[in-house]
Amino acid sequence: MVEFSSFIPPVKQTTYYREKIDIFLKMQRTVNYIYN
Repeated sequence: MVEFSSFIPPVKQTTYYREKIDIFLKMQRTVNYIYN
């Protein structure tokens, strides 16, 4: 049980950073579209 609960935060962090990266990439794409 302890191992499982200690395993959860990294997964949440990874999901969080994936969303941030996804948003960043979308912004980059939009900027490229505007300036090209």
